[in-house]
Amino acid sequence: MFHSKNHSLLFIAAPKTGSTSVESCLSEIIQDGTRFRIDLPDKTITSADVSSPSLGHAKAIEFKDVLGATSYNSLFVFGFVRDPIEKVVSSYFFTRSGKLRDAFSIRTEKSKPIMVIRQVISILAARILPLWLWSLMYKMRDCHSYFTDNEGSIIVDCLGSTNRLSLDLLAILDQCGIEVPEQLVPHTNTSVHRRPEDYWFFRFWIPLLRKRYAADLALFRLVKDGIWVNSKGAAAGSREKARAT
Repeated sequence: MFHSKNHSLLFIAAPKTGSTSVESCLSEIIQDGTRFRIDLPDKTITSADVSSPSLGHAKAIEFKDVLGATSYNSLFVFGFVRDPIEKVVSSYFFTRSGKLRDAFSIRTEKSKPIMVIRQVISILAARILPLWLWSLMYKMRDCHSYFTDNEGSIIVDCLGSTNRLSLDLLAILDQCGIEVPEQLVPHTNTSVHRRPEDYWFFRFWIPLLRKRYAADLALFRLVKDGIWVNSKGAAAGSREKARAT
């Protein structure tokens, strides 16, 4: 996540959607930004205030709950989504290349021993199992729940595509009147894996995985032709606010 009080901006960091690149870019151009806390006049929001292990990967509904609807709706909230099938492949190779010692440095104080054990098991499983079998056994963290409320309605202002990370980030920040120096624009895609269809046995399971991640697939379709902008609900007011700044 990334929060800026001066720009009334909140970036929601869904896993494996280029969030680290976006946060690094925002940190360079927005001086008052914070990544693991939100400073309010009367209190500071930290990981202890949300159910997610870390505020850095908290969901929009969690931010809305801890900030309150009025404060949340006053922010320009955005994030990025990714083709869920690509994300499965990327998650597999990312997890497989993970170092076991890194599992012990997870940034969370909530149930840390359990989180460490899960991370170690996840890394070992990715190293032992082939992609197709791992994808059936492992339930990837979705994108959909990061941007929706309990009824499944989207509660953020803008969504971009990880496939167009650079262009979409520039377009989103332009709505907020924020210019990004060319040298700070993040790379579109730094993954080294091949297309999902190129993994011979894995491709036979793609139809099944599309059903499993149907909600994510529907969300990804919204950004197929460009950034998705919320045009109704509480988010509309904060979008107009951001454009006016």
